[in-house]
Amino acid sequence: MWAAMGIELGRSQLSFLRRPLDAVAPGLHSKIHRASFLIPVFEFQEMIKELKWWRMALVSGNGTVLWHVGPTGLYQRWQWKGTFSDDVPADVIQIFTDACPYGYGWAWAQERQAFTWTAEERRHHINIFEAQTVLRLLEADSPAFARCRILLWCGNLVTVNAIRKGSSSSPIMRDIVRSISAICMQHHILLWPVHIAGKLNVTVDGLSRGIVSARSDGWSLNTAIMN
Repeated sequence: MWAAMGIELGRSQLSFLRRPLDAVAPGLHSKIHRASFLIPVFEFQEMIKELKWWRMALVSGNGTVLWHVGPTGLYQRWQWKGTFSDDVPADVIQIFTDACPYGYGWAWAQERQAFTWTAEERRHHINIFEAQTVLRLLEADSPAFARCRILLWCGNLVTVNAIRKGSSSSPIMRDIVRSISAICMQHHILLWPVHIAGKLNVTVDGLSRGIVSARSDGWSLNTAIMN
């Protein structure tokens, strides 16, 4: 429990570790019961995943953790409480992501990327599309975000809430969110997702649908449109 206080979203990664313990705790009345009791960990796959997450969390960054100190001088998780039209601090990187059943994309600074889903990937729900887009963004560009604060504008409220919470009731979403938090921890990234209406997320909406071409070394017209 002490580690969960110092690691961002650490408490969210305790739930599946506690459930088997909480279930049997009422029956462990004596020292003898407690000493002879063993939990078959191999039968609890979610517990194994959380143990692996904690092993990663406690050794990432050579054992160091990036803390955000708020105005009170105490540890606070970095958050953005403004709206889309508000000014954002100059040291905060703004990233826009979007996904649809056709494809996905993201934009930040001068970067634009667009991709299409495979036939196998298209069977998933839109919530998974949106969360997977965030994960692939971080897998591709996380070194550029090292030790930075990121304001992530995402058009899917379920994804936003899952990343903020650090978990989800969906096993697939939960695995994606764990991977997102792991990358952020490894690169000391302070990530805060915010929901954005689709009508304001114009560029990446076009990227995900294949209407807008991704930025390259030169410039090009979208051949899908020209044809």
